[in-house]
Amino acid sequence: MTFKDKTAVLFDLDGTIIESAPGILASAQYALEKLGYEMDEGALRAFIGPPLEKCFSEVCGLPEEEVNQAITLYREKYFAGEQYNCLVYPGIGELLARLWAAGRKVLLATSKGEGTAREILAHFGLDRYFSTIAGRTPERESKAEIIQYALDSAGVSVDEAVMVGDRKFDVEAAKAIHLPCIGVLYGYGSREELEAAGAAALAETGTLAGLLGLAQPTAVYLVRHCQPDVSVHEDPIRPLTPKGKADALKVTARLWDEGIDTIYSSGYLRAVDTIRDFADKKGLAMQDDPDFREREMGGVWLPMEEWLAANQRQWADFDYSPCGETLRQVESRIRPALDRLLAKHVGGRVAVAGHGTAFSVLLHSFDENFGHDAADAINKRNPWIVQLLFQDGVFASYKELL
Repeated sequence: MTFKDKTAVLFDLDGTIIESAPGILASAQYALEKLGYEMDEGALRAFIGPPLEKCFSEVCGLPEEEVNQAITLYREKYFAGEQYNCLVYPGIGELLARLWAAGRKVLLATSKGEGTAREILAHFGLDRYFSTIAGRTPERESKAEIIQYALDSAGVSVDEAVMVGDRKFDVEAAKAIHLPCIGVLYGYGSREELEAAGAAALAETGTLAGLLGLAQPTAVYLVRHCQPDVSVHEDPIRPLTPKGKADALKVTARLWDEGIDTIYSSGYLRAVDTIRDFADKKGLAMQDDPDFREREMGGVWLPMEEWLAANQRQWADFDYSPCGETLRQVESRIRPALDRLLAKHVGGRVAVAGHGTAFSVLLHSFDENFGHDAADAINKRNPWIVQLLFQDGVFASYKELL
């Protein structure tokens, strides 16, 4: 099922575009503590999505006479800066840009105050993609009323649109006006909640664009190895240090929700062991491609001072090498390796475990301004992860993840 025929897409805000929990929970906790109440963080997560009145009265069980006081205290804390204590979900900015560029109408329908929603979108530079931003006002308080107002303001009928949200409140409100709703699983609602509410479809991480009828970009995750044991000079068999092995768990945690379906590695031990835990836990086979290997040093181990000087020179002259491969030779094998990967895994999400210099040369092939200083910064980071997006085989964006 896809919704590519829908000319308008309405988005919820909290849990769909932004991960807003930190600011909301801090503000709710502040209000309750001021009134002499305590709630654990798990229970407070019910604040994400519904109107504040419903949260303080039904979730917290506050007496009617204290609800308005709690809301005042919440807003006191929230508007002191907590409204910006949030993050845009990975890939959502790119998705909004692609919908807008494709000529689709992008609308916002949120239970958050309309003015606040505008400020948050502007803060993250996302407001440019929305033709209508609709939030809660005294004139429209229910989510269904807000959705209908957004549609009317944009001149869009129910038959032309689809809603995207993360909670049952989004699904139920959309259904009330006969609008299909895609439930996203990366937000604050569970699969069971969204299915029970009657979501028209569910979107895993990385699949929302496809459901909305957009050609799925190919995502490549370059994963530089964790800390190696430099006392072992043989490059292919250099292992990770104990710290490196511990840090490999950070790689697993960071990649876990990225929807990765394929893994490649250079075949070098430190690269393989950096991503082995993730591969094993996801049940993914690891494919070796030696063209992703590190710059070959020709069996020479240079003293640090000599290496630093030579490294700077080779970035100024791609045809120079103090020993082993030149950076030109590295580029001539690693760029075709990536091109083969892109041709084979169109629309896929692929991780490549490899090395600092080799990956730096690859990034230089897309941006000639990526030179010695940027490469040097990468070589000081173990591990390091960057996401590259390609649309129709063309490089589209670069984002550091770790």
